[in-house]
Amino acid sequence: MGAEKTVKKIFFIIIMLLISPDDAISIEIKKVKASKIERQMVFTFDVTGKPEEEVQVDLAIVVNGKTYTSKDLYLKGDIGKITTGKNKQIQWNIFTAFPEGLYTPVYWDVFEKNSFRDPITGIEFVFIKGGCFMMGDETAEEDEKPVHEVCVDDFYMSKYEITNEQFWNYNLTHNSSYFGGLFLNAPMFPVVNVSWFDAETFTKWLSQRTGVKYRLPTEAEWEYAARGGANSSRFWGDSPDDACSYANVADKSTKSHFFMINEIHNCDDGYKAVSPVGRFKPNKFGLYDMLGNVWEWVSDWYKKEYYSESPKKNPKGPQTGEAKVIRGGSWYNEPPFIRLSIRDAIEPSGKDFNIGFRIAFTPVKK
Repeated sequence: MGAEKTVKKIFFIIIMLLISPDDAISIEIKKVKASKIERQMVFTFDVTGKPEEEVQVDLAIVVNGKTYTSKDLYLKGDIGKITTGKNKQIQWNIFTAFPEGLYTPVYWDVFEKNSFRDPITGIEFVFIKGGCFMMGDETAEEDEKPVHEVCVDDFYMSKYEITNEQFWNYNLTHNSSYFGGLFLNAPMFPVVNVSWFDAETFTKWLSQRTGVKYRLPTEAEWEYAARGGANSSRFWGDSPDDACSYANVADKSTKSHFFMINEIHNCDDGYKAVSPVGRFKPNKFGLYDMLGNVWEWVSDWYKKEYYSESPKKNPKGPQTGEAKVIRGGSWYNEPPFIRLSIRDAIEPSGKDFNIGFRIAFTPVKK
C-alpha cells in the first residue's frame, strides 16, 4: 500500500528526422546514437550539408502502432528549424511523456523524411506518394488486359528485395542454396526458395516485434512503384537491350553458363545468376531491382480476367484463388518477361530458385 505502481511495457520506438524534400538531396544524417541518461532518452546526430543551412527537424515516435510527434511529447533540444552541424541533440523525458513509467529495451532510428529503416532487420524503405496510373499493357499477354486506371494511397516500399541476411533474422536455418552449380546464399543476395506463406509469415513476425504493420505489397502498388511514373514497357524505356544498366537479367553472362536459354538481352550485366541487391540503377522512385534479379511475391490471388473487374481505388485482387501473383521477372528470364506489366502465378506453397519478395507498409495516421 502506498508504494508507487510500476507498469512495464514492451514496445518499439522509431525516431524520424523530418527534412524538407528540397534539402533531402544535400542533407545527410550521420553518427546517430541514443542513450538513457537518468529519466531521459538522449538522441545525438550530425546533420551534414552546406554550412549554416537551415532544415526543419521534427521527431516522430511509433509506440505499439500509434504515432506521436513532438507536439505530443516532452522534447527539448534541436527541434524545429536548426542549422547543419555536429552533435545535434534531442532529449525525450520518457517518464513525463508516459507517467506510469517504463523499463524496456528501446529500438530507435533516425532517418530522412522520405525514407525509413526497420530497427531490427535494417530493411530500408522509400516513401511512395500515392496517385493514379494506367495499369496493364494492351499489346501484351491476355492477363495484362485491359489497360485500366488504378489509384493507390500513400505507402512505403522496401528499397531493395529482402536479402538472405535480413531473412535470417526470422529464420536462421533458411538456405537459398545453389542452382546450376552457382551459389545463391550470400548475405546480400535476395532471399529465394521462399513460398508466399514464408514471405507472409515474415511480415507478421516483424510486425509483432516493431508495431509497424508490415505486409506484402498489393499487385497494384507493386506496378505503380515499379513504373516510377513511366508509361513505357520498362521503367528505363522500351529497349530490352538497355536492361543491363538497370536490371540483372538473362544476358550474355547468363547464356555463358545456362546454354538452354534461347533469347537473351543483347548486353552483359556481369552476373551469371543473382546479384547482390542494389547493384543496378534505380527507377525514379529510388527503388532497386524492380525488374530482374528475382520475381517478387505480392499479396494478391491470381485471376486471369481480374483486370476487367478490378476496382479503381486500391484494388487488392480476387478474394480467393489457387495461385498467388509474382511480378518483375528474374535474372533467368528472357526479354518478354522483363516488363513492368508482366504477371505470373505460383501456388502459395511453391518455392523456386528465382522467386523472392519485398515488403511494404501503410503510413500510420494518428
